[in-house]
Amino acid sequence: MDQRWISNAMKEIRSVKSFTGLKNLNQKLLFLILRARGDFVKGTTVPPTLQIEPTNNCNLRCICCSAYSNERMRGYMDFGFFCGIIDEAADIGVKRIHLYLHGEPLLHPRIGDMVRHVKSRDLALTLATNGMLLDAKRISEIMSAGMTNADYLLLSVLGYSRETHEKIQRGVNHDQVLANIARLTEYRKAHKLKGPLIETVLYRLPENLGEEDDYRAYWQKRVDNARIARESTQYAELRDGASNVELRTETCHHLWERMSIHWDGSVALCVADIDGKHLLGNLLKSSIKELWNGEEISRVRAFHRKCDFAAVPICRTCDW
Repeated sequence: MDQRWISNAMKEIRSVKSFTGLKNLNQKLLFLILRARGDFVKGTTVPPTLQIEPTNNCNLRCICCSAYSNERMRGYMDFGFFCGIIDEAADIGVKRIHLYLHGEPLLHPRIGDMVRHVKSRDLALTLATNGMLLDAKRISEIMSAGMTNADYLLLSVLGYSRETHEKIQRGVNHDQVLANIARLTEYRKAHKLKGPLIETVLYRLPENLGEEDDYRAYWQKRVDNARIARESTQYAELRDGASNVELRTETCHHLWERMSIHWDGSVALCVADIDGKHLLGNLLKSSIKELWNGEEISRVRAFHRKCDFAAVPICRTCDW
């Protein structure tokens, strides 16, 4: 097992100060144990997690992300519709909500209310952002919405130096993001909040090679965890073309782990379906369970169990 994973787990265990904190930690550990044991691939009648897209609009144009050029109509999820999805999810046993997909979630005018509704239904939450919109008002809205140590706030900071950060995440202001994150951690400290756990994420790219050690040393002193993640094939394809990307060799756990929901209610086959070309249906017309156990996704899972990835074109070179 990765020693950094063990170190991060120990940090989270040490953060537990009460019975409630232990309960919140358990929400995460059960999920991670299921993944490690491969139980997701054995079959689930309910998605353990929902990955919901508040909007597919973004305020940046990162060179490693094709979301800004996706072919779908731009829009924002209706708040009432969102609440209905969350209520159904809580009723059927979904465990976690990932409140981000192909866009910047903090652009949604009711993102604070979205977080509050998720937490009102006792669901664990992961919220990701590039950090540019974390002003004092937005921080207060999110951090006062009931998040706990079961929850994560992920910050995509794709470079240690100002030059690299601003080169990769076009339109970002390096100094502003650093100031916003400092304001965020200070708010949590000042209000004596137990969560969310705050994590910066650096995806390995040719443009940020050589910055990993400095990145980790800088951010480990300022947030709960500084994670270094591998480059995805999505960027490799953008840069080099699909013909130069390695073929998939492992079964995808996402097919059993999470349901990907676009802002208009469309349910995609997976998180990699940026353009919505492989849809399973729409939650305006079908229930979560109906689409999760439908014929199309069952067919794709069967191919993955046999490692026949070439039978599903979107899966052939994907490594998500």
